[in-house]
Amino acid sequence: MDLRKIAGVGITVIGILCVGMAYYIKSSVAEGKEKIAHAEKQVNTGESLLSLSPATKQMSKGMTDSAHSKINAGKEQVSKYSTIARELQVGGFALLVIGCGILILRYRKK
Repeated sequence: MDLRKIAGVGITVIGILCVGMAYYIKSSVAEGKEKIAHAEKQVNTGESLLSLSPATKQMSKGMTDSAHSKINAGKEQVSKYSTIARELQVGGFALLVIGCGILILRYRKK
């Protein structure tokens, strides 16, 4: 087999894998966003119920601080993985174009 054909097929396969991983990460990120939105809604509901009187308002702040910090940490992770997925997708499509280009140019020269 020709070295260019092997390189073209290899680059194309790597590009397909990158795009597939990007879509998998994006679906996991979407799931995480839904969980974060649900958790925020629950915390906000709890805060609104407990903030009806001044005595329970202070208590609700202490109880929801850890929940807010976990939600913020989740948002940071979502942002990080969204960036990774976007870069994988762009890189994967670029590798697909390069790999297919190598294969097409290989057959055109013959």
